[in-house]
Amino acid sequence: MFSPVASTIFAFRNAEKTKNGDVGRSVVTVGQGVGVLKEVAKYDNIFAAGAKGALDAFNSMAKENKALNYAGKCLKFTADNVNPLICASGVLKVAMSDDKIHDGIVEAVASVMKGIAFVMGSIGSYALAQKVGEKYANNVTNALGLERKEKINQKI
Repeated sequence: MFSPVASTIFAFRNAEKTKNGDVGRSVVTVGQGVGVLKEVAKYDNIFAAGAKGALDAFNSMAKENKALNYAGKCLKFTADNVNPLICASGVLKVAMSDDKIHDGIVEAVASVMKGIAFVMGSIGSYALAQKVGEKYANNVTNALGLERKEKINQKI
């Protein structure tokens, strides 16, 4: 998972899509929510302690209850397979549509465009964040009167 913040936003958006009738996104929402919880648990702060506690409690109960154990396996699967589940939700959307040919074409073209836009957005947001981070780091080091260490360029 690339960012708990981004994944939380995506989970919220998918929950909204579910409320608007795109039932296939409900599984995606759950998977993203579990993924966010697992990512937050990796940090060392008060939120991580809560996330770790929730995960530990669920895992403990799952050991004693077959239904919870099975649910845990399902949740792990959804968290680990969000992108394929998003694709499957598009297939479900077409299958439930009254105009399958039109909606099938829209979903197929939309998938290609979403992929291209996502990659462009990812590259652009990383580059922007890198520039902002550099400016922030330079401002802080200048304000503290610290010298920047030279980076050694190594060619491999």
